Amino acid sequence: MKITLEMVDEVINRTNVSYKVAKEALELSDGDVLKAILHIESQKEESADKKSGSKKVSSQEIIERLKALVNEGLVHQIIVEKNGRVIVDIPVVAGALSAVIFTWATVAGIVAALATGCELKILKKDGDIINFNELTQEKFDDFMTFLKKEKKDAQDAAKDAAEDFSDAVKDDLEKAEDAVDAAAKRVEDTLDSEKSE
Repeated sequence: MKITLEMVDEVINRTNVSYKVAKEALELSDGDVLKAILHIESQKEESADKKSGSKKVSSQEIIERLKALVNEGLVHQIIVEKNGRVIVDIPVVAGALSAVIFTWATVAGIVAALATGCELKILKKDGDIINFNELTQEKFDDFMTFLKKEKKDAQDAAKDAAEDFSDAVKDDLEKAEDAVDAAAKRVEDTLDSEKSE
């Protein structure tokens, strides 16, 4: 694909790199601006990780993990902020599929926001806010373990409630059957006493 000056400028504007780096990234990604931005971002993250000694989660990994969280029903809202100001606010309907929420435009917007220094936050169902920009792999794994435990606890509570409801319905049915049997017995006794008179 032919790489135009506009494409190079777009990558530069979103990643703040030199013309040379932007052009090389576009060439590596066959002219795909989004892939070029992701490539540059991962390069920046790798460089920062080497300097800081900790591995941050890349934007592509964040998108995949957000999709997983949305599919699990654990995310209430996705927020993108820059300098404390909300840029994008995506409410997540319970049970929504990530394919509906994470359209190409949404993913491109989130990636571009991350590449330009915005913060990506998720609001969990319990009201806690998680800043994905600050997550290391270890923190993310701990977070996922916590969310899975929360989900299992909720499933167990729902199962217990369903079993309690089922037991209550069975008890009510037995009482109703006993009441019907007693009423039938009274009717039968009444009819027998009327016949004998």
